[in-house]
Amino acid sequence: MILYLEDSSVVMLDTMPRPEPEGTYGCGFGHLTTNPAYEEVLFDYSCDDGHSNVVEMMGTHALGTGKLTILDTLLNMPECTSPSYSPDGKKIAFRSDHKLYILYREVRK
Repeated sequence: MILYLEDSSVVMLDTMPRPEPEGTYGCGFGHLTTNPAYEEVLFDYSCDDGHSNVVEMMGTHALGTGKLTILDTLLNMPECTSPSYSPDGKKIAFRSDHKLYILYREVRK
């Protein structure tokens, strides 16, 4: 997966560190969204065993620093999927346990 930025720089998401549990058939990124307010990409990541997903998580990748943050861990919520930024980039909508949630970002100065 390659993302091209407005200034022609490139981010290779395939080079990001990510878990690939033993016994999984395939892993990949989905629901990639760039944040309109911050230099980061929001994504979900899943792995399956050939029958069903055994790993489902969402996270952000800061384009400037390369920092990878898995949001499921911060929220203490398993299997967060289908993330999407709000138009202003200050909220993230996602699903977990068949429920819809909205995560509000706090901007610290």
